[in-house]
Amino acid sequence: MQNIYNDVRVLDANCRQAYGLTEDIMMENAACALEQAVRKRLSQLSNKNVPIYILTGSGNNGADGYALLRRLTGTCTVYALALSEPKSSLCIEQKKRALLCGAQVLDDSHVNSLVSADGIIVDCVFGCGFHGTLDEHIASSISKANESASYRIACDVPTGITQDGTIESVAFCADETICMGALKLSLISDVAKDYVGHISVQNLGLNRTLFESTEKPLAYLLEESDLHLPLRTKNNVHKGSFGHAVCVAGSKPGAAVIASCAALRFGAGLVTLCGSVQNGQHLSLDADGITSAQNMSVPYDLMCSESFPQNTTALALGMGLGHDKELVQKNIQYLEEHPTVACVLDADICYEQNIVDFLKKASLSHRKVVLTPHPKEFAALLKVCGLGEYTVAQVVQNRIALVKEFCALFKNIVLVLKGANVVIAVHEENADCKIFINSFGTSALSKGGSGDVLAGMTLALLAQGQTALCAATNASLAHALASRSFSANFALTPFALINAVASLA
Repeated sequence: MQNIYNDVRVLDANCRQAYGLTEDIMMENAACALEQAVRKRLSQLSNKNVPIYILTGSGNNGADGYALLRRLTGTCTVYALALSEPKSSLCIEQKKRALLCGAQVLDDSHVNSLVSADGIIVDCVFGCGFHGTLDEHIASSISKANESASYRIACDVPTGITQDGTIESVAFCADETICMGALKLSLISDVAKDYVGHISVQNLGLNRTLFESTEKPLAYLLEESDLHLPLRTKNNVHKGSFGHAVCVAGSKPGAAVIASCAALRFGAGLVTLCGSVQNGQHLSLDADGITSAQNMSVPYDLMCSESFPQNTTALALGMGLGHDKELVQKNIQYLEEHPTVACVLDADICYEQNIVDFLKKASLSHRKVVLTPHPKEFAALLKVCGLGEYTVAQVVQNRIALVKEFCALFKNIVLVLKGANVVIAVHEENADCKIFINSFGTSALSKGGSGDVLAGMTLALLAQGQTALCAATNASLAHALASRSFSANFALTPFALINAVASLA
């Protein structure tokens, strides 16, 4: 996994003091990284003479652009397009050096050239400290760059993305972002996902481990290598060796059927659908939300029961449950009477007031609990927990702060906040809140039933004995990576996603 920081300018300053680096040295390394990205793109083109436009601002990001201009001048058809006059001392100096090398600097009257350009555009206008709204002429220039057929590279952070990961008006839409020194949280926001393209982190004159050693990260970005599938390594086992997962069926049992099938596919030895359903029973498409024509009835490889099995090891509650107060209380009471049963809480349960007392007790007892809400459900959960009323947009925009606040209230409870980039968090006793971000998900998962699949996969890992945090991270990674196997991203169904999990091994 990779470290994520909110503001790397502190790291920059620490490294200059600790290792004797100057801003000039670090800037030259930044320009070198940008040059490598540009030349790599040129090597992929049949026409090596395509125009390269470097959009420059007035600060140190603009200085990076002028340093890149100097390094490319004489070997490429390259221009700086100055959207602002240099103001910082380094920007003034780097422009002066580039001009001494014969570099071509155009003013913003040439901005219309961007639209017809079919080459490379490098965004060096604003960096990681940007906040507020772009002024009109810069916003217009960025929009024209986005209209171009050119390959677009962003220096550090695409212009228009604020330090908190929001976009007020317009932002540079990059095919590739060269992040300097360390990974910034602003690049991993849900909104930024459509603007950053492929992200790579480049060093500024010393290795990344040294650069990051002076500050504790805010969060961690999960990588594919962090996934640990529930592969079976022993032969002398039986179905009971891999746990008994139970999904509670409510007013819309289709959701519980999907979750149960996902749990069985992801390794649970036994899976029971608990509620008023029977094997072979046909479920109404309209009432139950089943989205796969191949599974319109309760599969025979699931067990069905109206009562909880005695050997239940993990239980999933909330998917399609509805808001029957008596049913909700019955299930909460079962969990309270069986403290060793791990649980996944999802969807409808997030709206229930009596979940608060259960979470408080589970927090104190260190019970294995994973919550898997999407932003609307998390907003409801925050409200019933007395943490405030938020719109979905506010939850998405302030997700890290809200996740930390929730986890501080319910220590040891693992929260999985779904979204374009999934946030997984837990605040353990005598420790800071640990935050992990899974960026592998695709738009293919924007389909009814995908969340039920995640709940079932998490349930399976809990049933097999994984810790709540391991179950949450492994299920989330597997869920997201399985979704990437579908090139026709509009066609993914829950059962197709469940079947794709088998291809991960």
